[in-house]
Amino acid sequence: MTVPSGTYPKALKVVTTQVATLAGDSAPIATGTQTTWFVSNIGPVKSVVATSDQTDTEELSRAPIDGVEHVAGAQHRRVVLMANDLAYDRLTGKIFASVPGNPGSISRINPVTAVVETSITVGNLPNRLALSDDGRNLFVSLDGESAIRRVDLSTFSAQETFPLGTSSVPGCGTLSVSDMAVLPTNPTLLVVSKKWGCSPQFYEVAVYDRGVQRPNVIPRTLPGVISISIDYVEPSASPSTVLGASASGPENFFIITVGSDGLSLSHRSQVLSFGPQDMKADSEFLFSGTGQKLDPATKAIVGQAQDLSTIPTVGSTRVRPDLSAQRLFYLPSEVVSGMPIKLQAYDSSFFQHIGTSQVHDGINGCS
Repeated sequence: MTVPSGTYPKALKVVTTQVATLAGDSAPIATGTQTTWFVSNIGPVKSVVATSDQTDTEELSRAPIDGVEHVAGAQHRRVVLMANDLAYDRLTGKIFASVPGNPGSISRINPVTAVVETSITVGNLPNRLALSDDGRNLFVSLDGESAIRRVDLSTFSAQETFPLGTSSVPGCGTLSVSDMAVLPTNPTLLVVSKKWGCSPQFYEVAVYDRGVQRPNVIPRTLPGVISISIDYVEPSASPSTVLGASASGPENFFIITVGSDGLSLSHRSQVLSFGPQDMKADSEFLFSGTGQKLDPATKAIVGQAQDLSTIPTVGSTRVRPDLSAQRLFYLPSEVVSGMPIKLQAYDSSFFQHIGTSQVHDGINGCS
């Protein structure tokens, strides 16, 4: 049976301990505990049996347990907040959200308590976010100002704003950020993929040092009239190398070298079997929203998530790797109206599907 979330604020938790012994011998040969949650007029909604060898969890229905919604072993805490982008700080465990508006803001969220702790105003139409690996700087693109602003996370205050520049072709609109990444071990060095209003949307990739753009960029047209498109940028294991990918171009994998005078393109190829819908790096590997795992050192696909079927989508699929937990998570960014949104989890080593958890019912904004 299914119980709509939010129906019951509490459940009765019963813990029993079981000890197995042999006849005539008081020494236990096995021990275990069983924890069961009961809801009034519903009965048991969750049961966990734990022994020294394994733990088995059974979800019997969907309901809040101890004030937190548990669905198939997952915990969902809902924060009602409109956001364009999110950034997770692994050092503090906090989530930062870009909240649209003129002026828009950056909000800091505690995911454990599902509370928006504080917010600051940053400018017109904040969108994409990039966080430095030391947790010092958060960069936010301002689509309404064709600029980027830095947020000092130690004081949670908005700092300098620097422009993206102007389009070289009249009628193609202002420049905005497609993606950006802070280089590892250098919290003030920011690589930015820019886009404009003409097709194809990719404009150039540039690197900013403390808000000042270095002169050499990766343009949309290379010598020999070769058109490229670098829609995503991610830091690599090297502090002087950035990885890039295209969602539409024939060549969809790029390696960019960062130097004192700017950027240079050191590799381009069609490694991915199809353009990624999203791209994130973790450790020494690159993961795409289409389920592929790429080793930049060998420039080869070393894994593929099988049967990556979420639900019918009208947009892209987001990927978030967490190799420390040996997990890959996939979530559609847009869905067919009325269809639920489901988060899918895979084992990052063997690409086996671990489970699916519904995080949105697709109708009324409730999990």
